[in-house]
Amino acid sequence: MSIFSMSRSGLLSIATILLLVLNSILLMRDYQSKIEVTNLRSRLHDTLIKNRVFESEAIFGNTFIPRFNITDLTGNVVDLPYWGRQDMLIMFFKSSDCRACLENMKVYEERVSNVPIVGVALEGSLSEVKQIKQEFGYEFSVFKALDSSFQMNQSPNSVLIDRNRNILSLSKIDPGSESVEESINQIIEVVERR
Repeated sequence: MSIFSMSRSGLLSIATILLLVLNSILLMRDYQSKIEVTNLRSRLHDTLIKNRVFESEAIFGNTFIPRFNITDLTGNVVDLPYWGRQDMLIMFFKSSDCRACLENMKVYEERVSNVPIVGVALEGSLSEVKQIKQEFGYEFSVFKALDSSFQMNQSPNSVLIDRNRNILSLSKIDPGSESVEESINQIIEVVERR
């Protein structure tokens, strides 16, 4: 029996079977592609963690933020709010940082709403720190570090930590809006995954 002598229903059955086989092959290929993408994402995530650990150790000497003393803007020694109680985003800055960078800290405040934010000035007098808070209109609490030995050659930096002070995200706050958006999106993604 040749293909030409088959009935129309027979041809439809063969065509249906061929379409099912082809569809199965394509689904398998898509499944393998998704596995490859998942593996790539996993390797990228592992690389990002290794990079974060390296950066954290370079800046803080650990993969977590060690305790450090701060004062409020009236000069009273206080504890950092939320310390050890929940995740928080710490914005480390210096009074000598570029104006655009300090201005971009406000963007973090506007976009990152599901985790508390605090600012910590690593340098500058109390009056300079107060002036920066007022000038840029920060709503988050701002403190002055007294004894941090953090090796931040570049600042400002945003550091997302968990309740155990482990660093979940660490990024420099650049003057460019594109890198700020990328950093904020990374923080939001990390917070939402937790």
